[in-house]
Amino acid sequence: MNLQLLIKRLLDLLGSLVGLTILIIPFLIIAVLIRISKSSVFFKQIRPGKNGEMFSLYKFRTMNELRDENGSLLPDEKRITNIGKLLRKLSLDELPELWNVLKGDMSLVGSRPLLVEYLGRYTPEQARRHEVKPGITGWAQVNGRNAITWEEKFKYDVWYVDNWNLWLDIKIIFMTLVKVIKKEGISQPGHVTMEEFKGNINIMKERFKNWKYPKIEENKLTKYNWMVQHKENLKLGFKTDIGAFTYINAKYGVIIEDYVEIGSHCSIYSASTIDKKKGKVILKKNCKIGSHSVIMPGVTIGENSVIGAFSFVNKDIPPNVVAMGIPVRIKNKDK
Repeated sequence: MNLQLLIKRLLDLLGSLVGLTILIIPFLIIAVLIRISKSSVFFKQIRPGKNGEMFSLYKFRTMNELRDENGSLLPDEKRITNIGKLLRKLSLDELPELWNVLKGDMSLVGSRPLLVEYLGRYTPEQARRHEVKPGITGWAQVNGRNAITWEEKFKYDVWYVDNWNLWLDIKIIFMTLVKVIKKEGISQPGHVTMEEFKGNINIMKERFKNWKYPKIEENKLTKYNWMVQHKENLKLGFKTDIGAFTYINAKYGVIIEDYVEIGSHCSIYSASTIDKKKGKVILKKNCKIGSHSVIMPGVTIGENSVIGAFSFVNKDIPPNVVAMGIPVRIKNKDK
């Protein structure tokens, strides 16, 4: 760790400790007000951090869990509580993230931590925002916050990655204080919260518009720069997306179902020369595997599940969960 990064971490520790100490009374008051509104105090959700590594984000809850007759959550404008509106207006809903800063999941300044499902929607350039720890505030927040487009936000995030220094962080913190006092950019015009990021979905649709099964030759890179051994035992689904330099050993069978996304530099083994294990690997429909991950023999990854980058997957993963780590661990779903 270079000196500037060490100082940044020390400032994060100092800032979060001081903040949590002096804000304990406001925290208690806010907690009581939220409970009076018949809602749980904290909102906890899995978010991707630096290099896509997952962590549990904490905020004050500003919305209830009201659902329609089909069990789907109602729109944000119908679920936000009165105390929630006030907390968002004063930017107080973010204060519990000081705990994330203290733990080291986040920094005081960085790119904002967004939803897990956005990971597959970024362009390669936009994904560079994950090269730094996420922050409570950031360069995008002091240059428009939720009043600018997603594309503009991501340009500011990547600019911060390329131009970071301690003085920039200090500048952003002071600019944030001014923005909070002026209550600027809290919401997108016409929306209670920022609308869902869907930008790269259109790119993916265009990319897959004329999708065809790739030509696979034994022990040779495909045109997309990934490789298969024992190609006759690979079953590849429709509109799959496999990143460059991923290696697949299909000796005992590998099934990759429709719409599966696999990041770059992954390794998928149906046979292991280290522990002599063997078994069919199954990646269920619409699951996502983060870059540099390793999938071991006999593993099944459930439908819609997300595996964080740099994970070692040596056990079955159920559907609709987020899992990460070495070895892989299932993270709690949204609470």
